[in-house]
Amino acid sequence: MIEAFTHYANLRKTKVAPDGMDYDCAARNNTSMERKRLKAARKRLGINQEEMAERMGVSVAQISRWESGKNGIPSQRIEAMVKAYGASVAELFDSAEIFEATGVPPSNATVVQYEGAADVALRRDIPVYGTTLGAPEEFDGSAIEQTMLNSGEIIGYLPRPTVLNGQKGAYGLYVQGSSMAPRHEDGETVFVQDVRFGRPPRIGDDVVVYLRDFQDENPDHASAVVVKRLVRRNSDFVELQQFNPPLSFKIEMTRVVRIDRVIPWGELLS
Repeated sequence: MIEAFTHYANLRKTKVAPDGMDYDCAARNNTSMERKRLKAARKRLGINQEEMAERMGVSVAQISRWESGKNGIPSQRIEAMVKAYGASVAELFDSAEIFEATGVPPSNATVVQYEGAADVALRRDIPVYGTTLGAPEEFDGSAIEQTMLNSGEIIGYLPRPTVLNGQKGAYGLYVQGSSMAPRHEDGETVFVQDVRFGRPPRIGDDVVVYLRDFQDENPDHASAVVVKRLVRRNSDFVELQQFNPPLSFKIEMTRVVRIDRVIPWGELLS
């Protein structure tokens, strides 16, 4: 059912159905339905938006935008949302619209909350470092959005996903800016693995590149980072990609302190 609804969510983005029909009106109506059902499901759990944001690993503002209908829900978030809200796909999203767009009837199964559920048992020990949106900096002739980072400022802790048990160097960051949307939205939380404790990033991975501060006496100190996709790297430069606007650019390795890997949601949920 999750796979079917993911397909439906993609249709909502493009507003084009397989049979060529226009589902634009249905998508707007369904957004209204989602708004009511998401809020009702959260209230049934007896939690506020701040607590739901922690469960989902996103900002409070993002939860508010979803529940108010201002933002559509990314397809890759559907499975995590169903778990966090303690409901089935059919309970959160309109059954008729799912069936009309996908041809697959939704499941009528309900989620049963067991004592000692995983989201309760998870240790909350993944630090979230403070970030702010910094002024664009020019790389390879292009003005690139960068994030100011204070790794000495821990602004909160995230639940540790089971896949990260026993691993050192995991941390969280709030995405600042929209240059990686729709892959990573403004205000979204990403889990990151410090390369000094985990595997180095591979081509195609999303990464956090730490930029050297030449004015600091410590040559390994970084006050800013860029969150991008790794395209290529060698001893002279690293090539990165962003999505909004689409752009590839290079950064000389003399500017780079280290490159950490963003842990994909699919890996965290496995």
